[in-house]
Amino acid sequence: MDKLALGTAQFGLDYGVNNSRGKIPRDEVEAILDSASSAGIEMLDTASVYGNSEGIIGDYINKVKQNFKIVSKLPRCSYAEAEGIFEGSLKRLGQSKIYGYLVHDFSFFCDNPWSWELLKKNQAFGKIGKTGFSLYHPSELEYILKNSIKVDLLQIPYSLFDRRFEPYFSVLKDKGIELHVRSIFLQGLVFKQPDQLSSQFDSIKPKIFRLRQISDDTGLNLAALCLNFVLSNGSVDKTIVGIDNLNNLNDMFCNANAGQRVGTVLDDLKALKEDSEDILIPSKWRGVCCN
Repeated sequence: MDKLALGTAQFGLDYGVNNSRGKIPRDEVEAILDSASSAGIEMLDTASVYGNSEGIIGDYINKVKQNFKIVSKLPRCSYAEAEGIFEGSLKRLGQSKIYGYLVHDFSFFCDNPWSWELLKKNQAFGKIGKTGFSLYHPSELEYILKNSIKVDLLQIPYSLFDRRFEPYFSVLKDKGIELHVRSIFLQGLVFKQPDQLSSQFDSIKPKIFRLRQISDDTGLNLAALCLNFVLSNGSVDKTIVGIDNLNNLNDMFCNANAGQRVGTVLDDLKALKEDSEDILIPSKWRGVCCN
């Protein structure tokens, strides 16, 4: 389980198109963190904009004295607010130093270069282990590489459908940049029945249908196929998985052990690549289900 990181947006927010339950109750969050720690998951991904997620994590760590490597993020804010936001994250998490701290929105950095300077300053002060960015578009990564910005860690969307960043993986590995990937289920879109999706998703409907065929043929569920496709890529250091409840986490552990079986259909899964950013970027969705 060392390649898994636990996403915590659901600890503080109603998150994901397949999440009808809302945010996870605090007592269940504690059970999830207990189980994750016991299974060998050592990293949590959070952000100050994830509701009270940071505070819940910090309370848990203080209560059980079980530490995690934590990655959090600087949101859009003013220069005057930024230092307080960072220090607030450390305080809520109960940390004097955080494993990783990222600029959450690359366009915010482009408009406000001081945001990166703030991260590097606090890294020099010993408060941040690794600095970097959460990216959405390959053009953002191209900017980083072209301008030789010294990053330690990048977080990107990656799934068997969304492979826009794949051509850069070898470059990142050569530079020693730690790579975390998110949205491996496209915020739950892969679990929707194709005929339930609106016309915006017409180009991906046959691919979701084909994924379901592969699932039927192999006896592997959709989550196992999606998860192990990503885990099989040696360039990926951490795969961030978001879960809705404790049973969901236990299912994830079972799915993560199906790698050998998924390996027999990797070529079929690779053929499902989607290119349309209108589908791959959830902020562009006009609505998921048809009326």
